[in-house]
Amino acid sequence: MQIQLSDVDTALAVVLNPELQSMNYDILSKKLDGLTYDEVLELASQSETKIDISFN
Repeated sequence: MQIQLSDVDTALAVVLNPELQSMNYDILSKKLDGLTYDEVLELASQSETKIDISFN
C-alpha cells in the first residue's frame, strides 16, 4: 500500500477515489514493472506514506 499511495498528497484523494481504497494491482504493476526485489524494497522505504495496521 505504501507504494500504491506514494503519489497521493492527501487523505481526501483516497476518500474520493475508490480505486485507492484497496489494493489496486493495476497501479502496482505499473509502478513495479521491471524492478528487482531490492528496488521494490527501496521504493517502499522512500515513500512518505506510512501504513499502520493494528489489530485489536
